[in-house]
Amino acid sequence: MRFQYCWRLRMLEVKPLRSPRRTFFATLPAGNGYYILLPPVPADTPETNPLMRTSGPPQFDSIDEDHVLNGLGKTTINHETAFYRYEEDIQKMKTQRTFEAVFDPLDQLNHDLVHTFTTAKILSLVKSSPKLDNAIQQSQQGIARCRALPNGSQTVLRSIKEINNEQAHKLSEAQQRVLSRYLLEARLAGAELNSADSRLHQSIYASLEEKKDIFRSNLIRTSEKFSSALMDPTSMDEAPKNVIDLLLKTSSTYSVGPVVTLKPPVYHSFMKYCRDRRQRWNVWRAFVGRAGFGDASTNNSLVIEDIRQLRAKEAKLFGYENYAALSMETKMARSVADVMSAVSEMTIPSKAKCQTELSSLQSYASENGLQGELKMWDMAYWRRKQREALFRINDEEVRQYFPFETVFESMLRLAKDLFQVTIKKDTSKQFPVWHEDMQFYKIFDQDGAELSGFYLDPYARIGEKDSQARCELAQNRSKAANASPLAALIFSFLPPTNGKPSMLTYDEVSSLFQKFGTALQHLLTTVPYGDVSGVNNVEWDALNVCGATFRMFLNNPSVLKSLSKHAENGQQIPDDLIQRLYQSERHLSSLDLLSEMYFGVLDLSLYTKGDFWQDITKDVWRDFMPFALEKVDAHPCGFSHVFVGHYAAAYYSFLWSEMVAADVYSAFNDAGFGKTKEAAHMGRMFRDTFLSLGGSCHAAEVFRRFRGRQVSPQALLQFYNIV
Repeated sequence: MRFQYCWRLRMLEVKPLRSPRRTFFATLPAGNGYYILLPPVPADTPETNPLMRTSGPPQFDSIDEDHVLNGLGKTTINHETAFYRYEEDIQKMKTQRTFEAVFDPLDQLNHDLVHTFTTAKILSLVKSSPKLDNAIQQSQQGIARCRALPNGSQTVLRSIKEINNEQAHKLSEAQQRVLSRYLLEARLAGAELNSADSRLHQSIYASLEEKKDIFRSNLIRTSEKFSSALMDPTSMDEAPKNVIDLLLKTSSTYSVGPVVTLKPPVYHSFMKYCRDRRQRWNVWRAFVGRAGFGDASTNNSLVIEDIRQLRAKEAKLFGYENYAALSMETKMARSVADVMSAVSEMTIPSKAKCQTELSSLQSYASENGLQGELKMWDMAYWRRKQREALFRINDEEVRQYFPFETVFESMLRLAKDLFQVTIKKDTSKQFPVWHEDMQFYKIFDQDGAELSGFYLDPYARIGEKDSQARCELAQNRSKAANASPLAALIFSFLPPTNGKPSMLTYDEVSSLFQKFGTALQHLLTTVPYGDVSGVNNVEWDALNVCGATFRMFLNNPSVLKSLSKHAENGQQIPDDLIQRLYQSERHLSSLDLLSEMYFGVLDLSLYTKGDFWQDITKDVWRDFMPFALEKVDAHPCGFSHVFVGHYAAAYYSFLWSEMVAADVYSAFNDAGFGKTKEAAHMGRMFRDTFLSLGGSCHAAEVFRRFRGRQVSPQALLQFYNIV
């Protein structure tokens, strides 16, 4: 199941916040008062600091740590100064304000800000260092403040309203979306509240941030408190070497042998390979009980209620029935009822399939030594065991069929066949790179016109590079800034060694396709306004559609075969192995789908209902999950995505994107992937809608233009063989 590689990992992962450090200002005590030291403005300019050169491609080869630290600080100062000057220019306008007069300068300002920050961020991912990390962290508040300036400006708001009221009928669809975006963000930022409500809004915001900090702190403290040494190291005999190395890496100098902690990668690896049921239960109990009722000093129960109440007040302040209704303003699913309708359609067949699959798993586990019924802490272990027994998938065997160069070049040919674009490696050296292993690629239309470009950094560099696969958007399309889209695809594949090519696992091939699909939505956009081009302004629950669709292409055997070439004999992956691979990927997918629906509905229920969170959890759990909810299980107390993250009343977005992508993929699958008229037509349709329109059109309308109807959940059920 590919909603994400691990739903528990998404739900409970949380990172500690470092103490804020003041870079450009300070306050020092002096006698009975304080000396306020004004910000020392860095002397950096575009001539002296390559990070600040925004009129061309990023100068990755000549930017150092000091450039980043000073450049980001100076950029925020310059941006604020330029924005206030822009406000004055708008106020002085004597003629009617036009769309171009108001938004072109904003687009230019945003281009400079985004170009500088994303360049620095990409460098911090590929040349990791404490100094770079701190520079990025220290700049985030200033960057966020700069991005929010238009939302808090009455001058800008009045101008936008004037254009909206008097000229909207003359504007293009993309221009109207720019207007609606600014109007909505300004309203939800409190720009239209009276003074009393504005003070209330600020109070709610401050209280909410305080409660979120408490929630986060409690979760971190309880997570870090737990560690368990393996009393019987042989219980992990089935684990591969990299898992044992992971457990050893978390051990302290006082530990003897591997140690289990509640860090998600460690926890999930342990639960998957530990054959000792009692040890699994002990670690599982600690994991689902984090920040729960075990310790009153770190219990998030009342914090959850405070956060829910504060968000309910915020929603009422803006005229919404509840916080979920407010959240739906920026979603493809236009209402909670739409989400619930789709979930309802998937629930009954998923539960029926899950009952059959769990019965099979229970029989397998009982025949192989499990005493009693399967419990939550048994699932990862016995699921892996049955999957290996049924399908005999060996990652190393599969890896031999997927040399990176073959996969990548075949993927580019697929994009050419479907979308009529040519992607070529750049040899001009006009786009500086940050490492000798990487390349820059240019994308050309069928008439030879250059459209955009992307950086590819494929191989792992231990200690220097972030290990997570990423698609970073380096530059937006902007007519005002005369800028074409740029992206950076960053991976950590095993590098070539001793003359042997880099070989990919199936998961790594999937990751490559997912990120490339996301990049194409950014790179092939035709929208000339940065704020709504590519993935910008795309509704949250549709953000992953293009990436997920491209990843689903791998489920067509002809596509998968085209990517393969055995490292030794050059043969394509055999049909039998393809089928076993597909079956393995769908093993117990019904349980994954039910789990995803559970968390999405739980989140929405927490923000639509007034009952105590624990009562809501029990009700929703009963509707979806095939196991009893254990008394020690307080997992909502660690549901950081919806209490301290950005997914409050939006967690269903992962499921929704997957549902939309499955429907899109079914259209491609029906048309085929060969060089046929049908395949070319489908590729053109997808390019003209999802890849071209981006955030300039509501995602529901984009889908309707592609499919000619509303999205259907049936495609997702069919994709995972549930119906």
